[in-house]
Amino acid sequence: MLKNNFCKADLMDLVSEIEFMKMVGRHANIVNLIGTCTCDGMPLLVLEFARFGNLLNYLRERREAAGYERHVEVPSLCELVQFGYQAARGMEYLASRACVHRDLAARNVLVMDSRVVNISDFGLARDIGDKGYYMRVTDRSLPVKWMALEALTERYYTTQSDVWSFGVLLWEIVTMGDTPYEDVHSVTNLISKLRTDERLPRPRGCPLQLFDTMLHCWSLEGHQRPTFAELVDRLSTMVEELSPRDYMGMASGPHQQPPTPGCPPPMQPYVNVDGPAADATAEGDDGEKEKGVPEARQCSNAPGMMP
Repeated sequence: MLKNNFCKADLMDLVSEIEFMKMVGRHANIVNLIGTCTCDGMPLLVLEFARFGNLLNYLRERREAAGYERHVEVPSLCELVQFGYQAARGMEYLASRACVHRDLAARNVLVMDSRVVNISDFGLARDIGDKGYYMRVTDRSLPVKWMALEALTERYYTTQSDVWSFGVLLWEIVTMGDTPYEDVHSVTNLISKLRTDERLPRPRGCPLQLFDTMLHCWSLEGHQRPTFAELVDRLSTMVEELSPRDYMGMASGPHQQPPTPGCPPPMQPYVNVDGPAADATAEGDDGEKEKGVPEARQCSNAPGMMP
């Protein structure tokens, strides 16, 4: 549903998203289209109900810190890896349909019943068809901290640029919803860091095998990154290895007191990389490092696992 102050571009994005979802079809890890209708002449998109909301808020609400009384169960490491596995399955399906998402991030992944995660928000998604790539021709605000270098500098998008974004999504998952590149405040600075091989740090407690997978996703050259099919295989193996055991929790650094339970302030993760604000703040966020430590917990018979 469009916001009250929508513009023509917003309306076109919604129509594009409807057509895209009709074309993509159904999958267990893609939020599925139920139908469309109009209300007072405005188009509405009817989707599956996501009981637990988006993954970013889901993770942040389940952080653990001293002095914070939890009212929800904290996911185990195995369950966090399962979230990544399920997201990879959804992206593997999109890739098989010759589609690029272009906005893959925890805020655009929904947590359904049984804690199955589904890829959602296809407003920036494009059908790349036989070409295998998409070249952006319009200027608009973009999720720069999740974008591959070639997308930032050349407006060039492929399935392998989605793989880069998936690596950032994995990092968000294992940090329980941290903001990537929190100390970077301009697109120019971000591009400079990426070109000199600076990457997001390894989250505390993150298994080396999982962090190596993230680093592989952030290879400078697209052909050096894993495919989504390979990521599905890797993460499936990790889930199998983690399932019979308990693991220590993880966090990416020192803690500050988290907010009272509920959704954090809304993120503003998009910036126009071509306009006059390109060197301004690349992302507005609440600025707090609300890092948590998932409690060690057995993962056998964990919810949401699918073959």
